Amino acid sequence: MEVYLIIAICIAASFGLYALMRRNQDKDAMPHLESYKEPAPLEDDIIGTVKVVPAESYQPRESTNSHVAPATAPASKAKAPIDEDELLVMYVAAGANGQFMGYELMQSLMAQGLQSGPMNIVHRYDEEGRIIFSVAAATGTGTIDLTNMGDFVTPGLCLFIYPHKAVRPRHAFNEMVDCAMQLADELDGQVLDQHREPWTEAFEQSKREALPVYQPESVGA
Repeated sequence: MEVYLIIAICIAASFGLYALMRRNQDKDAMPHLESYKEPAPLEDDIIGTVKVVPAESYQPRESTNSHVAPATAPASKAKAPIDEDELLVMYVAAGANGQFMGYELMQSLMAQGLQSGPMNIVHRYDEEGRIIFSVAAATGTGTIDLTNMGDFVTPGLCLFIYPHKAVRPRHAFNEMVDCAMQLADELDGQVLDQHREPWTEAFEQSKREALPVYQPESVGA
């Protein structure tokens, strides 16, 4: 069931990221946030437990960082709840070049300690061999084959964790976010949230605070 959920998410993401990529190609000299002023409309749908919302009401946020928009809510804002069955997702979309290319992408993924594993995608593992978080291509089946990257291209990457299955959910989230930021820096990409809007400090903090620091390994097993 989880395999089909990831495939559905990656297929849906490919349409949104492809539209953003096409708009970026004519805006090489513009900051990354500027290239998302008019995102393509998305169908109002729910994929698994990840909400996909229409983009008509989206307003770009000003930012002093090319990857993270500034906080738009005070630190005292109520925590965003995380359902026990939620799949926590974020994206790294290609920037001006419109695509992440084979060997360059492979080197960046491996530099982040990502390895091939279940579902034909890549994962970061802890010292006990447990998956911390996973990364799939935001196209087609989501497959990333590190042994065959010569002709591989994708408009973006989908990073995700199952918070209710992690022994240290907050640690897993932090590692996923750090990885996304590093990939965006190395590949000239843009970090997006689960709605494919620019990642913000406020959103990141609300998700982090909603996660437990530790939970028994039996949880979600």
